[in-house]
Amino acid sequence: MNIDSFISTILIGFFAGSLVGYFAREVFSTLRAIIFRVYAKPRFLQPFDASDINQSPSSTSNAESPQ
Repeated sequence: MNIDSFISTILIGFFAGSLVGYFAREVFSTLRAIIFRVYAKPRFLQPFDASDINQSPSSTSNAESPQ
């Protein structure tokens, strides 16, 4: 292999690796976001229950006061 072939092989490999690395990062971050959205469970959030809502006109009087 002469020096021209070697340099062209290195350059093609560098550019191909850069493209794969750039798009692989995007693909892996998207897959990670999808996996966490599907399988991750929140630690402190509770499911919303619509039956707990009071139908009184003054919603501020029913709110808990901070202590």
